[in-house]
Amino acid sequence: LDYERVNLRQRLRLADTAIEWQRRGYPANLLLRGGLISEAKKYDDLNELETRFIKQSSRREKTKQQIWFWGSAIIIIALSVLSGGLFRAREAKREAENNAQNQLVASLQRELEISRQREQYQLEEFKKQLQEIQAQLPMDDVIEQQINQVQKIENLISIEYFRKREDLAVIGNILNQFKEEGFDLRIIDATVVRNQPTNAIWFGKNVPIDDVKRLARDLIDGGVEIRSIIFKDNWPDHRSRLIQLGGNYVGTCDRDWRIEDIDRITSINKFPLSSQNIPVGCAALVD
Repeated sequence: LDYERVNLRQRLRLADTAIEWQRRGYPANLLLRGGLISEAKKYDDLNELETRFIKQSSRREKTKQQIWFWGSAIIIIALSVLSGGLFRAREAKREAENNAQNQLVASLQRELEISRQREQYQLEEFKKQLQEIQAQLPMDDVIEQQINQVQKIENLISIEYFRKREDLAVIGNILNQFKEEGFDLRIIDATVVRNQPTNAIWFGKNVPIDDVKRLARDLIDGGVEIRSIIFKDNWPDHRSRLIQLGGNYVGTCDRDWRIEDIDRITSINKFPLSSQNIPVGCAALVD
């Protein structure tokens, strides 16, 4: 009897709700939800309005479930994309910083190379002019002196110093002594490696090893910590008589050089630089 009473009450509530739904213009907030829809479908005496009311409730419930499913899927996909995007963003930032530093170094190297090529071109033009004069006139003291001057320039050892504020005073005094002895001295503003201390010597294939050893001894004796002495076999001919002094921030040929080690340098160990596959050479000690 209680079951019949409850069932009748629910049947009447369904009929009243359907009528109210129609009266208000079929609003979605009056539609059945969840288990009420299943219960309503069990009645076999439904009229047209009640049948429509239940179907509309079922359609709305199914739509809500689909929205919930796809919303959850979108949130999961978005979180996955976001986490991957953050990782790629960090990697991209790190790569951009490395590329920026490499571009600055490459830019400075290109500027130095262009300057060297311009000087080499001017030297060749000067030699051509002298050769033309020599072909037209007999050799005299003036022409011979000019040719000797050109040969002296060709044999000149150049030193390029990438200047740092913290060691300019000490290194400047040492390099001025070399300049007074006839070395070509060039001081370059070290905008790329400004915070890297002077710790490395690079030299071309036609630089006498004794000049490199003397420069290294004087720098160490002056308190400069030399970490790398690097032979640049791949430099072009117009840079083969060049010594560079600056900061080696990639750690090539790294070791703690002392004055007594410098006198024991007898050879150069060559090996490929892995990032660029360019042969470089490290100063080696005799056992």
